[in-house]
Amino acid sequence: MAIGKKHLMSLRKRIQNLLNADRSPMCWELGHFQVPMFIQEPGRTPTKPYMLVCLDKASTAIMGSDLVQDSPSSQDLLTLLIVSMENPLLGSGIPILPKSVHLDDPAVLEPIGTELGQLSVKLMLVKRLSGLHEFKKIVEHDLFSRQVGYSGGAH
Repeated sequence: MAIGKKHLMSLRKRIQNLLNADRSPMCWELGHFQVPMFIQEPGRTPTKPYMLVCLDKASTAIMGSDLVQDSPSSQDLLTLLIVSMENPLLGSGIPILPKSVHLDDPAVLEPIGTELGQLSVKLMLVKRLSGLHEFKKIVEHDLFSRQVGYSGGAH
């Protein structure tokens, strides 16, 4: 638990550093899905990891991504969102704040909103993250299906 609190304090400091970041009219999607392949750490049972993705809704440009072994927590998603704001994968290397972020998980809306409140980034709960859904189909077909451990994700 102390590690989680320490990490949260670090994230709060990083959020403070984003207060003067450039504002953008972009709307991002932040979500996750379970990868259709198994990974195995030495001495552990094979598991299916989760891919966390932050992308721009209009262009579907990937702003950030991560793989985690266990079901993602709100802190995992918040971390990815902050990293994506600090260094979006658009190649500019300049921190930016999107105008809004869409989420599809009601359990993470409040925890993320509480931490991001001072940045004036509008969080919205949506039924479906359309960009994330398209991204998932593409990576399942073009990336994961070619990997050892692929378990035949739905296409």
